[in-house]
Amino acid sequence: MLRKFCGKTSLDLASHKPEILALVERFTSFSQAANPASPVVVAAANHSGDSNSSTRFRSVSVDSEPRMEPQVFGAGKPEPHPVFPNNFHERTTSRSGLMFNSQASLDLSPRIDQTIENLLRTHISTPVRPLVTNSSLHLLWPQPQRIIELEGPPFVPKKELLISVVKGATPVHRILDVWDVCGPSLHRLGYITKIGDVQPACGRWTEIQVECTVNEDLFPTSDSYRIHISTEKVRITASNLVGLHYACCTFIQLLRLCKTDSSSESLSPMLVQDYPAFKHRAVLLDISPRGRIPSLVNSTGRQANLSTFEMVTIDRYCLDRFVTLVPVLDVESHVTYDDLTDMWLILQEVLASFPTLRHVHVGPKLCSLLGQSRVEDGENVPHHVPLQELWQILGLPPEVTLMLCSNSLHTQEAAPPLDIPPNILLVEYGFQADYDFQEWTRDFHNQGTMTLLCPGTASWNSLAGCPEASVCNIYRAVQAVGEQGSLGLVVAHWSGSYHLTPHPFSWPGFIVGAGLAWNTSTHWDYLHNSLSDLLDTHIFLDYAGTIGRVIMELGYAETFVLRSSRGQEPGDLSDLPAQDGSTLYRLLTDPDNVSLENLSVDMFGVS
Repeated sequence: MLRKFCGKTSLDLASHKPEILALVERFTSFSQAANPASPVVVAAANHSGDSNSSTRFRSVSVDSEPRMEPQVFGAGKPEPHPVFPNNFHERTTSRSGLMFNSQASLDLSPRIDQTIENLLRTHISTPVRPLVTNSSLHLLWPQPQRIIELEGPPFVPKKELLISVVKGATPVHRILDVWDVCGPSLHRLGYITKIGDVQPACGRWTEIQVECTVNEDLFPTSDSYRIHISTEKVRITASNLVGLHYACCTFIQLLRLCKTDSSSESLSPMLVQDYPAFKHRAVLLDISPRGRIPSLVNSTGRQANLSTFEMVTIDRYCLDRFVTLVPVLDVESHVTYDDLTDMWLILQEVLASFPTLRHVHVGPKLCSLLGQSRVEDGENVPHHVPLQELWQILGLPPEVTLMLCSNSLHTQEAAPPLDIPPNILLVEYGFQADYDFQEWTRDFHNQGTMTLLCPGTASWNSLAGCPEASVCNIYRAVQAVGEQGSLGLVVAHWSGSYHLTPHPFSWPGFIVGAGLAWNTSTHWDYLHNSLSDLLDTHIFLDYAGTIGRVIMELGYAETFVLRSSRGQEPGDLSDLPAQDGSTLYRLLTDPDNVSLENLSVDMFGVS
């Protein structure tokens, strides 16, 4: 039904009210006084294929100022176009050269082409984000999403850091608990933190050097934080307590890096804006007893490396730092499906050691038992054991989320499709440098199932690891998470057959995974050139810069021997790391089956 003012513009409505019309003509860019342009003449579009540039439509350019001048499009005699009130003329624009009538759109946005042109010009003239020139900031890890260096004298922290908390929805005591957890790290740097005062929500000026605010409404994503360092004070703002903990960790890193970089112990003014890229960022540690020295123990006692008290202590330590401790359950290779019922009490004992149980990870062997096709008595059609039975078999409450190894669930042509429950996360294991995570998880994503990707440290079944394979493997996993929308990354470290690899050689994979899962835009060149320095700065605390380089070079040397024994090119990533162990590893564990044809005596430094 047509209304009284249907089809009329704002100028039409204002034409009978001189006061309003004067305001419109004064403050708009299309009034007659501001734009005394001639009428625009538009002809029908020419589809004859004429390539004459004079008959083509001139698209809007961000390099030229908007001009109102007569234009003729097409060939033949132009037809006059209707003229709108108050000397407003429709301007038909198209980047493809095709004509169209957009009177309705132009009635609502009279000069939308000029508006877009101005926006584009403003965007192009915006300066590129400046590079970080402070060398001490280059070793922040993970790299923050955004760092802006500011002008002004540096901030000099006092040895007694007083904390001023701005009151909000989060209880003050919970905020102070986060600072108490970070207290020992600050104390090792020579700083003591104390509560200074509590500000009202509106805030007020105070001479206290550190100001802390927790407000989720100030951030677009959860677990975010912002650190603003000026000459007078440090303002830390977080979306929640988790973000506050991350902010404190970054603040501690800044204090430690400035202390090692110079003797002034001052922080340059800056703005740090940060948040995690992935929801789940984890490591998987194999604590199986294969690496223990055999000794006489009570066979009827608890068959685990850690006691229940130790597990509860570790869980509390993780809880204070907003880390979730997840049990990984698996069985030996000789266990069958019928044995699972007898193992129920053992599984319950293990799960009881995790007081804050939210997730349970089921390993590859147990998943293969539950996912394999079986033939029941009296039936000829094989079928899978329903995955819904896992909650009953493990005695889990319904609020627990299961994490299953998806490698054993890969669809086979002869097997019926699996019915995957909605409260299950599939963890795709892939530990080769060239493993294609997207190919193996595509079917699961098409079924609407969420996945976690699990690369590895590539340090098991070797003497010094293979850092090149670990970095490539983790990088491919990070790219796959971004492409497919997986929930996150889990970096695994297995004990291996004989557990001969010292734990320090697994740290390159851990530190790469931690950094890339937080900030996926970290450059490959930076990571490749700075990995040894990151190890020295954050893991080994070796300010001489020696241990990290030794760890990396030993890994490169072992990889070189492995490639040489195979006759591979230096850049060949196939079967890296070796599934049956590196060459040096096999020389110790299985020397009779190692091929030495491509190896020389000089390679081992024997004279």
